[in-house]
Amino acid sequence: PCELLPPDNQSGFGADVAIGDLDGDVGDEVVVGAVAFTSGDKTNGKVYVYKYGNPTFTLSDGLSSPVRSKRASDGFGSGVATGDVTGGPAPDLIVTARGISKVFAFRGYFPSNGYESLSSAGFKVRAADVDGDTNADVVTSVSSTSVEVFSGPVSTGQAPTFTLTSVAGLDKNFGQDLDTTDLNEDSLAEIISGAPNTSNCPSVRGVGATYIFLSAVTSPP
Repeated sequence: PCELLPPDNQSGFGADVAIGDLDGDVGDEVVVGAVAFTSGDKTNGKVYVYKYGNPTFTLSDGLSSPVRSKRASDGFGSGVATGDVTGGPAPDLIVTARGISKVFAFRGYFPSNGYESLSSAGFKVRAADVDGDTNADVVTSVSSTSVEVFSGPVSTGQAPTFTLTSVAGLDKNFGQDLDTTDLNEDSLAEIISGAPNTSNCPSVRGVGATYIFLSAVTSPP
């Protein structure tokens, strides 16, 4: 197996990972979030992109948040995904920055082409068509309470198209993990969200639950 090691110590390397062809060649890149990357006395977070060159991976680039705050932690890199969510000719890199309530969609690879910024306290993020318009949408879990969906192609300042919530009492850490895939082969992605610390029995803790939201062309999941 290949082992990817963090270029920086104490960076929270591996907070989230994604795979996608970001540079338009014949191979995919590996994207790794390093949410605890620290610069000076501030935890900004960082995202690393590794390019495969048989038989090893090499560090292609490192990406920092384009927006800085006075908060102790920006949370940049807590969630990463790839997919064409801006309607351009190339896949985009999507990164959450939970500490500053932002989700960034870097157009067509890295910041040379600019980015779109969504206001969302996103934790995990995925890119998939869940509403049937053939455009990839941004799906992000928010503060362990809900999942927000931004219909693609996304643009700066866009509001969530719809929000998914858990069942009351079975919602602890809802969205701690998140995925999208076409489970029923209808060409639409379903949304799967984990709630690992929830329980429907007061005397038993941490049983956990998983939610599966089925998509439909005529209505959101």
